[in-house]
Amino acid sequence: MKFEHSLRALVVLANMGLSACVGNSEARRGGPQAAYVGPFVHFGDTTAPSVTGRFHALEDGAIQIAWSGTSTTIRFHGNAVSVDITDTGTNHYLVVIDGNPKREKVNPSPGRSVVELAKGLPRGEHTVTLYKLNEPFLGTATIHGFVLDESGKPLPLDSMRQPRIEILGDSISTGYGNEGPNETCGFSPETQNHFLTYGARAARELDASLTTIAWSGKGVFSNRGDVSDSDTLPLLWDKALPLEDIDHHFGDAPPQAVLINLGTNDFAPEVADLSPFKQKYDDFVSDVRNKYPTSPLFLAIGPLLTDDYPPGKNALTTVRKALTEIVSRRTAEGDDRVHLIEFAAATDDEGFGCDYHPSVKTHARMAATLVRVLREKAGF
Repeated sequence: MKFEHSLRALVVLANMGLSACVGNSEARRGGPQAAYVGPFVHFGDTTAPSVTGRFHALEDGAIQIAWSGTSTTIRFHGNAVSVDITDTGTNHYLVVIDGNPKREKVNPSPGRSVVELAKGLPRGEHTVTLYKLNEPFLGTATIHGFVLDESGKPLPLDSMRQPRIEILGDSISTGYGNEGPNETCGFSPETQNHFLTYGARAARELDASLTTIAWSGKGVFSNRGDVSDSDTLPLLWDKALPLEDIDHHFGDAPPQAVLINLGTNDFAPEVADLSPFKQKYDDFVSDVRNKYPTSPLFLAIGPLLTDDYPPGKNALTTVRKALTEIVSRRTAEGDDRVHLIEFAAATDDEGFGCDYHPSVKTHARMAATLVRVLREKAGF
């Protein structure tokens, strides 16, 4: 696999000092190291934390995560908890305590550290979630486990299975720049907040879990015309850790809905030949269908597609026609579980995030559309 594009991006971010554009909530660098040494809970324990999203399990009881929105939750009796984590120093995380997200994000220092997530809680039962806000090219993280306060005790989590949504997409689905003040800022980890994306919002509204497989700049057949980066999303979507080229094993129960939200980068100004789009998109749908024979599939027309830009490409009309034909043909062939969903175009009234990406307001409106369609077509 080739990841020159992601490596170049990391160099750019390092040169930028990771501060090109600051979002609506500040991040705490590293965080205080736990002043207590209590029970250590890793992912091989009988009271192991749960994981939402894709991950890779290590033999020592740690896990590795990379994709946006991947999270881990621990339930415990006590008043404080920290995480033992190895990170690149570029990722940002949200901490959710008993269902309530903290305003301040956590940005671990490079290397391995123990970062405090919650302290001073009323002594009793609590759940704390560590939620990855950024996308894979910012680096893979290893979560070794959680540290409780001296008298803390890990508790088993509710084993009730939630319906699962899987989203396959690009920068829109990662939350690129959604916390940016306007369209003039460029990419920065601080302004990318997957928790506020349309997918994450819809999943919470539907009481569903979410797996997001998305990477900024990726397309179905072309990554914005980048000839040095040939790893399109269809080549990455079956990876547990894309940077490490570690495969995901499709042994778990299939998702109750799969949304493919791609195409914007295939119709970027840098792409000269658009002719491969329909066939490559259809090939991707076939691959997803082969791995998920019974899951409803939703082919999305994204909110940044327009016939006005790039000039002369009629991107919106072309994508709409191609996806409509794919759905119609598959329905005629007997697969009535493939549907079209169209997200209305982003508007000036909603504002824009960095580099004209959807704002938090646009994501909220998209979430409402997705919730409605999943209730109508997938029985959520």
